[in-house]
Amino acid sequence: MKYMEIEPISVIERLKQIDPKRNVAYVAADHLTDPLDMIRFMNEYAALTAEYLASKGMKIDPFEAAATDMGYVTNHMGGETARRWSEVFEGLPHPYFGNSLSSLPGDLK
Repeated sequence: MKYMEIEPISVIERLKQIDPKRNVAYVAADHLTDPLDMIRFMNEYAALTAEYLASKGMKIDPFEAAATDMGYVTNHMGGETARRWSEVFEGLPHPYFGNSLSSLPGDLK
């Protein structure tokens, strides 16, 4: 019997299969609950962000840009989603409200 080498599917590819028409950051915020998958996602998302920034000639830290994007998404979704992500990534920056859930207005927590 011959064994095939199977390349593991990326977290982002798995998320695209869940909802191909929706922005992958929102799908990740909704569906990822395992901290290891969340970390893998952020690494993959930062790599995609780096490619985009390079294509536009922008000199912005891709990890910081990806974290700010996810801070916006998760805090926009609020409640349990924001708490779940902030437990894994302490201080995900939000572009308007700052660096932590505690800095959000009460109705957005």
